[in-house]
This record gives sequence, structure tokens and C-alpha cells, in this order.
Amino acid sequence: MDWEYIEPSDNPYDFCSWFNSTDIELCSDDCVDEEVLCILYEFSDICFDCVDNQNCDDVTLWDEVDECHDSDDGGDDGTDCYSGWYDCLGVCDNKHRARIKILIDELGLNEARRQIYEHYNSLKNESRLPSTDIIKFLMDEFSPPDFSTAKEHDLEKDFIRSLSLKNWAETNLTSHHDPNHVIVSVSLKKPGATPGDATAKQMRVLADLAQQYAYDELCVSHEQNIILPHVPKEHVVKIYNKLDEADLATSNIGMVSDIISCPGMDYCKLATARSIPIAKQIATRFCELKTERDIGPLKIKISGCINACGHHHVGHIGILGLDRRGVENYQITEVQKIFS
Repeated sequence: MDWEYIEPSDNPYDFCSWFNSTDIELCSDDCVDEEVLCILYEFSDICFDCVDNQNCDDVTLWDEVDECHDSDDGGDDGTDCYSGWYDCLGVCDNKHRARIKILIDELGLNEARRQIYEHYNSLKNESRLPSTDIIKFLMDEFSPPDFSTAKEHDLEKDFIRSLSLKNWAETNLTSHHDPNHVIVSVSLKKPGATPGDATAKQMRVLADLAQQYAYDELCVSHEQNIILPHVPKEHVVKIYNKLDEADLATSNIGMVSDIISCPGMDYCKLATARSIPIAKQIATRFCELKTERDIGPLKIKISGCINACGHHHVGHIGILGLDRRGVENYQITEVQKIFS
């Protein structure tokens, strides 16, 4: 490929104007050096911002691509294989391309797969599996508790005595593989509150409940709630009462107000719009209407930028926040089929 090359200067506008006129895809086809390809893609983003957005004042082209030279493709497992491949071809400190999915979209799935396997094959001969002792140690540390100590208990009798307990159990209890246990989901999505937030006092309550009634184990779910994975049925009433006292007995797991929301522009420097206020407004509105139970299970997910930390693209209803000429805008990105 023949280019009429223009040297970068202290004022990079001319260089970026020239670079933007080139066909980077043709260059990509000719390149076999991953470091060079990384630099080209980084220049593409820098020069777009410089010329199209008139933002050339602070551009230092060669300083911006230092990470292309410094990426470390080494590693001894599959994760290092992906990260090593992505380190060179991916971000290079550009927030607009800070996800593997964007790189895969640019390369195409087949080409991305080919490069990943090629990189993996270069690493696998260096791989070292953990020793038998380490594997045994991990299995012992993460072995399940002794479920045989739990007594039989009929929760239906407890539900008859307390309607609020029954309503909470309908959404926040899940069956367990052991008949004398259940899985308890603690909602951190009280309508009007910040999704996923808990106070220090509430966290201590949760820790005490796990220690006293749930084999000293709890998990944080990707849906920004707390899970007690192994709870004897005989302790459910005690746990519910303690949660109620701590303002943690919201019965909405999987419902409209159980919204996944990224921090958005309130806390994240990558965000282009706020997410938390939108989540609060939606949850509060449906709580006021008292229609959650009529609607049934519905997953709403909100992201404050295209990085999709709120998983908006896999919700029944996904909301994406975007900046358009300095104004926050929101669009419905996907509505999955809910009813068959």
C-alpha cells in the first residue's frame, strides 16, 4: 500500500488530517506486526478526536501509544492468553474502545478467534498446572458444609402466621438441592435508594446472619444483591426478622424495582450519562403504582455509557445513557421477548 506520508509535528492537526484520509482497514490487512497495528488503531482514535472534535491542544501522539510498546503478552493460563492478546490490539488508554467486545466487532469474530488461538498456542507450552497438593487444598477450602445437621421444618406454617414473610419468601427464597435448606436473596434495591448500596451497619448485620444461621457464608451477586446460599429452613423466620429490623427485607428480587445500574456519571469518569437517578425514579414509580406483582418478573438494566457495565444489552428492558451535544439522553437498546 502506497501512502504520501506526513511527519507528525508539534502541532499534530496536519498529521491527523492526513491520517484520517487513509484507509486503516487496508493497512490492517497488510500489517503482520501486532505492535504496529496497535499503534495504528490508537492513532485512529486520537486523530478522530483531534480533527473532528477540534481537540488538538493536548495531543502528544507518540506519548499516547507508549502502552503499545509495553504490553506483556506472557502468562500461564487462559486469562493471560486473552489479556495478552487484548493488551496489544485493544485499549491503549482510549475510553471509547475499552472493551473486548469492541475489538472483536472491529476484527470480526472469526479473525478474533484465530488470533486468540494463535496466541494461546504460543503460551500453552509454558503453562504450569498447579500441584496436586494445591488442588486438594482448594477443594478442601471450598467444600460444601455438612447439611445433615439441619432439621426438617415446614415453612408453610410460618407463612400462614405472617403475610409479609410469605410475600418476601415468594421473591427472595429459592429452592436448595438439600430439602431442608433454601437460598436467601437479600435485596439491596429498596425503591428510592441507590441500587446495590448498603450501610456499614447493614453489612455487619449481614455478616452476623451468615455467621449465625448460614454456615458463615454469603456472596455478592452480579445483580448487586447479597446471597446466603445455604440457609436451614428452621432459621428463615429469624433471618427475615433481623433483615426487617435492618431495613433489608425488601421483597422484590427479580421484579421491576430490582434494577441493575452502573454508577453512571455520579461516580464514573467514563460515563456519559447518569444511571442511578433513572433507576431510583423507575423503582419509585412502580412502587407507588403497586403494580410489580401484577407485572411479574422483569429485568431492567441501565448503563451510563457504551461500556455496558450495567448489562443493558441483556435485560428484558435495557436503558443506555448517551451524551448528545452535552445533554444526557437515554435510549431503549433492547427489549427481549418476555412472554412466550
